[in-house]
Amino acid sequence: MDAAQTYATVPNGGRGWVIVGAVALINMTNQYIHSVFGLLFGAKLKSMQEQTFTAALILNLSSLTLNFSGLFIGPAIKTFKQRNVAAAGILFVSFGLLLCAFATESWHFIVGYSLFVGLGLGLITPSTFMAINSYFSTKRGRAVGLSLAGSGVGQVTVPHVVRLLLDNYGFRTTVFAMSLFSLIGLIGAALLKPLDPPMRHNNRQHVRLLLSIDDEKNKTAPPQYKVNEVENNKLMNKEPANANVSASSEHCCNNVTQRLVQAMDLELLRDTTFWSIIVGMGLVYTSTIQFTMLFPHFLQVCYKVLIFICVF
Repeated sequence: MDAAQTYATVPNGGRGWVIVGAVALINMTNQYIHSVFGLLFGAKLKSMQEQTFTAALILNLSSLTLNFSGLFIGPAIKTFKQRNVAAAGILFVSFGLLLCAFATESWHFIVGYSLFVGLGLGLITPSTFMAINSYFSTKRGRAVGLSLAGSGVGQVTVPHVVRLLLDNYGFRTTVFAMSLFSLIGLIGAALLKPLDPPMRHNNRQHVRLLLSIDDEKNKTAPPQYKVNEVENNKLMNKEPANANVSASSEHCCNNVTQRLVQAMDLELLRDTTFWSIIVGMGLVYTSTIQFTMLFPHFLQVCYKVLIFICVF
């Protein structure tokens, strides 16, 4: 299919704007979590006599899980529909917050927030971008911008709701409410209908291809080829049987490696431009996460100092 045919099949509107609204809803109900981490968990960690290092460890492990989930998110989107991957991510986020609501030790937060919430966000982000990418070609920038506006709305409004709930109902009820709030994103995930019917990805067939050896290929070869090959082996018979076994094992390992490289798009690691982009984005992302975590604590200290100055 050439470029002209591709642009003709992409609607660049219509139901595509429904997809944009669905992605904005998912972002509004799930992508705000890192921005309220300090506000939501800061007082709880302080009451547990935990230091700033623990909070940084929980948040950074969550970011690590989020980023390393990209190793298998590509094959997951190829195997399942985008809506299924997004729905699974939303359920992971909700379940992780539910575990954090009943946490009594720091490792509970590592399991609930770092593992489940990080993995859920790692599933949500690529699947939603892929959904928008399939519906837009010329208006893709506008569509992505509108979908990210949902994240902005969540980051502006949710902190006020969290503060109100913390002041009136406490930590456990607040986190439980946030867990239920993230489930609203399932409505948006249900609307992520793929533009074209997805190509079936037969995992069993791929496993057979990964484990295929020369003997299996010989079964499908023409009879004359088999007879000639047997006669040649009897006449030549110079290579020992161990050499054939090692060759078959090496061939199987090469097939496995090639399939993994193709499934995970590891060819990009050869591109220096790709590495420069990854390093730059990693530095920006890490600094943003650290600022998001520490800034609420800084504002709380400034607020207490301001009250102290006004009183005395």
